[in-house]
Amino acid sequence: MTLGEKIRVLRLSQHMTLQKLSEKIDISVSFLSDIEHNRSKPSLLRLKEISCGLNTCVSYLLDEENSMNPEYIKDYYQLTTFLYSNDLVSDELIQKIIIELILSTTWPENEKLDLLLYIQNKNKQLLKK
Repeated sequence: MTLGEKIRVLRLSQHMTLQKLSEKIDISVSFLSDIEHNRSKPSLLRLKEISCGLNTCVSYLLDEENSMNPEYIKDYYQLTTFLYSNDLVSDELIQKIIIELILSTTWPENEKLDLLLYIQNKNKQLLKK
């Protein structure tokens, strides 16, 4: 996962808009968007500000070992949107726990994907009813 993708995933997992993060850390929306789309690279100082705004550390954002594969990211975005826009998991604490599990670097990727698939299948079943 690229630096921009990690920033976007963390921002979305916290249900934060670009505008909200921009205001929180005093960086322009357009610059944040450029970073997320890998059109710009932030300085180390800016990266520190972004990491603080996202309640993470710079080392997580820069560590290539923490990368997730692109197919997982697509599913992750679907899960994040699903969790926040549907009432399958209405308890905010449970939503945050699921997001933390997904972002965990110690939990095997295949098990993360299994959780995503389970939640997506449950959603499909509920929509059919």
